[in-house]
Amino acid sequence: MAVKLSNSGDTLKLMVPNCIRKYICGQNNYLGTVTSHKMKETEMGYRGSKSSLFKYNSQPISKGKGVKEQRVDGSWCFLKGKHLRCTLTGFERSYQVKVPSKQIFKIYYSTGGKPFNPNFVTGFTDAEGSFTISIYSDNKATTKIRVMARFKIGLNEKDLPLLMQFQKFFGGIGTITYDKADNSLIYSVSSVTELLNVIIPHFINYPLLTQKAADFNLFVQIVKLMNQGSHLNYAGLQQIANIKASLNKGISYFVLSKFPIINPVKR
Repeated sequence: MAVKLSNSGDTLKLMVPNCIRKYICGQNNYLGTVTSHKMKETEMGYRGSKSSLFKYNSQPISKGKGVKEQRVDGSWCFLKGKHLRCTLTGFERSYQVKVPSKQIFKIYYSTGGKPFNPNFVTGFTDAEGSFTISIYSDNKATTKIRVMARFKIGLNEKDLPLLMQFQKFFGGIGTITYDKADNSLIYSVSSVTELLNVIIPHFINYPLLTQKAADFNLFVQIVKLMNQGSHLNYAGLQQIANIKASLNKGISYFVLSKFPIINPVKR
């Protein structure tokens, strides 16, 4: 029999990693060895515990027998030589790797290293990028209609370093913004000049392979019209609307209300 005193500590939730600093580079222990229960040691405190024996089968026990431990669970002690202990074998100041428990949750991202391969940029855009044309109402515009061309790549917020590398690849142009609706980060370029001088030449030299290539070709036509100022008059807007009808998801009800007669171009 045994007794568990009320001042016993919480369950020990961290096992000390078996490693030294020079072996840490992505893996910090021997293969197949469990080292952590996913809890920082600094969160466990320094609560101690102790246990005490008591009479068993009316046999008296010496008062001097007892155990005191640091950061253990239960502090159970069974008679007839059986003991159960779960102890922390040392202090972090004695480990070969300083504060190893704090390495559990660290994830490192690097924005350095080799620059992107242009073919990788095109392939990634085939999967995650898009070329969009937005036509919407704007009372400040001469025609009360605004046109915006945008190249964008949207990723999860944890992939911010990757988006920064795309921005660096394209010479630092564009912006990275948070899209609350999709809970994502968007790298986008909407300047007509930057689209013509940087984005479009890249995808001409390193062509897209999916159906997105058709969207890109239509996108280029509209950007060139915008560069000529066609989006500032109704005749040019009608031409842009005809191209937009074959691009991505087609035209909106707003565009259809402004331009009832649409002749979609061949995709």
